[in-house]
Amino acid sequence: MKFIKNSWIEIVSFIVFFVFALYLMNNDVNGFVKNVLTSFDMAMTIASIFIGLFGAMFGLIMAKDVNELFDNMIKNRIFNYYKWKVWESVIISFIVLIYSFLLKFISYAITVVILKYLYVLWFGLIGYFFVSVIIMMWFFIKAILDTQERNASLRTPADSYDKINKK
Repeated sequence: MKFIKNSWIEIVSFIVFFVFALYLMNNDVNGFVKNVLTSFDMAMTIASIFIGLFGAMFGLIMAKDVNELFDNMIKNRIFNYYKWKVWESVIISFIVLIYSFLLKFISYAITVVILKYLYVLWFGLIGYFFVSVIIMMWFFIKAILDTQERNASLRTPADSYDKINKK
């Protein structure tokens, strides 16, 4: 349950990209999907990155527990809170790389059925991966900025003067 609670944005993005890929497969206009399957079109990769970026921005706007996450970061618990996301991102990137290898180097005739479903899975995974990484980077940057701001406010001359006068 904790996994689902902490990563609902990514899970929703995976489902959305998965359904979109199924839609593309079933409505193959002018052999578009067939061309992607046979040649690993880089334009598809770039498009999925932009869709992932949009999904991350939308997810951050819609997230109900953003304030709770920011509180955890301020209390220096960000690494423990998101440690599993690092491993998750690494595993997903390896899956994407293996899929790319299959698509580029194994003949289409042997893997035509496997590739059809791997393509759909890959579309979901790449979106999930980018959403996860972007959210993680955003929280790390926010935590660093909050820490710097807090440290700067502790060292102001006015604060030091007030502390001396209170004694």
